[in-house]
Amino acid sequence: RAVKRNRVKRLIREAYRMNKHDLKSLLNKQNKSMDIAFLYLKDELPKFIEIEKSILKAFSILTDKMEEKR
Repeated sequence: RAVKRNRVKRLIREAYRMNKHDLKSLLNKQNKSMDIAFLYLKDELPKFIEIEKSILKAFSILTDKMEEKR
């Protein structure tokens, strides 16, 4: 199980690293910071595209919420 768990963690980290720039720039503009945690609750191993799609959706929701508060 540890091998699968570590693979999922690596996929999530890489998807976050590749897509964090938009969220970070918005946070810097608003002079705010944010802690984010991602949970993966399925038993099967995901593909990178699935993980990246989910992270982009989460970022989209977060940016929409932050822009509403302005």
